[in-house]
Amino acid sequence: MDFITNKYAFHINKLSSNEKSVYNAILNSCKKHQETGFAWLTKDVDMLKVIKALKYDNPYLCNVNFLKGIEFSGTTYKISYLDYDTSEIDAEVDKIIELVKDLDEYGKVFFIHNYLCSLAFYDHKAIDSFDDRNSDPVAFTMYGCLVRKLCVCDGFGQTFSYLLNKLDITNYVTIGTLNDLPHCVNAVMINGKWCYIDVTCDIKEKEYSFTRRDKTVYPIKHIFFGVCKEELLDAGYVSDDLVVDATNEYNYYLNNGWIYDSFPNIRRDINKLCHRKEIINFRYDGKLSMNSLRKRLETVLSGHGILGFKVFILNKKYISIIGGDLYEQKY
Repeated sequence: MDFITNKYAFHINKLSSNEKSVYNAILNSCKKHQETGFAWLTKDVDMLKVIKALKYDNPYLCNVNFLKGIEFSGTTYKISYLDYDTSEIDAEVDKIIELVKDLDEYGKVFFIHNYLCSLAFYDHKAIDSFDDRNSDPVAFTMYGCLVRKLCVCDGFGQTFSYLLNKLDITNYVTIGTLNDLPHCVNAVMINGKWCYIDVTCDIKEKEYSFTRRDKTVYPIKHIFFGVCKEELLDAGYVSDDLVVDATNEYNYYLNNGWIYDSFPNIRRDINKLCHRKEIINFRYDGKLSMNSLRKRLETVLSGHGILGFKVFILNKKYISIIGGDLYEQKY
């Protein structure tokens, strides 16, 4: 793997000068795959901040088990590394980079988001056992995302950041909580404008699926693609790292005109949408409850002769229609 440091270097710039010295010492050890090294620890060195900065500024360091793998004794530290072959990651990374080579900057970001959302499932078991320290560390890594295809938000966020770094697209990983649980979201600059992208919350889920002709289809939700800070705050994400002037210009639903405030407008467009033969995702900002909206949609779809469909409530604002003739997801 290429050892790429995030050029935006967001997290190291939040450290004190002494913390930066420790950060650089450990980083140099990791680059050489050294298991031991030396760093002067002073009173103003917060090792938790240093380790987080190392991890999120350097997605490659997902290969290091930071939760259990750094021990300090005086001025000496010892690093333990996860034991797996990175050639499997390299092969997947090379494949993705080849797939996006002819796309513009927006197209690259959008494709990679969708690719990762379709690739891996969320590892609920790993996050449920996190507090008792029995969690599988691979679930927090690029290996978990790209090879095992089962990871948590760290795996998705770090992989996304690493791929964008490979393409020289400015980004950084924000660290915070979503509804009081640890979470991370990517900040990405597209064509000179910042936005936020949460791959984890957009991934495929087994509960939202439809099987057609022995093929299982999962909708990619795009709920948090290209959103501004206010959208994340409204969803319950809290982070001190939401500091860039993010725009809603690349908001997936806003760009595609798939935001409705009344059912008549949805009914007006439903025939046109259904004939696209694609999975339909849209946002509803109206007064109907989501359950009432779902029942009305089912009635309208049946009236159009579309059979075998399912209407999923993705969250408090978003609906997905899948099945019947709606079996393709076009990016």
